[in-house]
Amino acid sequence: MSIKKYLNLLCVVFLAAAAVLSCEDEYAAKITSFRVSRKVVQISSKGDTALVSYRLVNPYDGEEVKYRINHPERYEIQIDTMRDEFDSVIVVIDTIFANTNKDWLKIEVLEEEAAVAFIASKNQTDTMGREATVTLSYATLPSIDIRVSQTFWVAPVYISDKIVYNDKVVLTVATNDKNYTWSCGLIPKSAFGDGWSDEDIYQHDLARYQEAADAEGKTIEEYLDGIYNIKKSPQRGKNKEYTIEGLEPSTEYVVYLYGLNALGSRTSAVYLDGFTTLAPGEEPELEDPDSGVGI
Repeated sequence: MSIKKYLNLLCVVFLAAAAVLSCEDEYAAKITSFRVSRKVVQISSKGDTALVSYRLVNPYDGEEVKYRINHPERYEIQIDTMRDEFDSVIVVIDTIFANTNKDWLKIEVLEEEAAVAFIASKNQTDTMGREATVTLSYATLPSIDIRVSQTFWVAPVYISDKIVYNDKVVLTVATNDKNYTWSCGLIPKSAFGDGWSDEDIYQHDLARYQEAADAEGKTIEEYLDGIYNIKKSPQRGKNKEYTIEGLEPSTEYVVYLYGLNALGSRTSAVYLDGFTTLAPGEEPELEDPDSGVGI
């Protein structure tokens, strides 16, 4: 074979190889792919917006990124689950099952930012935390599951124990902050409105404080300042023997508790509990501190 023919053949081979590589590059360039930056999203109980970026290569005409939210049908809530001032261990007093609040999480697809926004509201009730699985999809490509969770809410003030008599109740009020001030009261269950909101209870208390302030010839601000700015106030920090007297025997009561400062502003959700006073002549079964059994 002459050198000229050999060179011509070599050129044909090179051109064919270049054509094959060009076709492969063109084919690769047309492949559509959909990926996300992460598949686990954790949001604090304070509520926040978390972004997950996505990468969409060679998108189809007219197709958009879509989502679907799947909430657990039932999940466990540990009520009265709190942390004390010095210990981060969770103490479970009771466990119930409740339907998931499905309104806590909103989703927005931000096409210009190539991201998905997970918008969680403040968690004020679910002490076990909450979660959802958000499925992102694009056209016929495999869908992507993202697990979104929100940490549990720790109440700043709660009732950890109570001893009920026929004419009084002795409460143990606990707080996560030794300087936290609170308001506590009770209402006969028969007088407690079924539809009472936290705000209704708060306004009921303000009226009670206003009446007490008027009786002492003070403004309500002066009255509240006298209660909540005293370091030894019984309504500040933990109180093992907060007593409410003057109760009727064999009567159902609703006891409520919430954070309140010297300015008269409510600083927490309202914590509710209930009990029935003992019949005349009955005495509560108290625990022997040494043996841990009733005496």
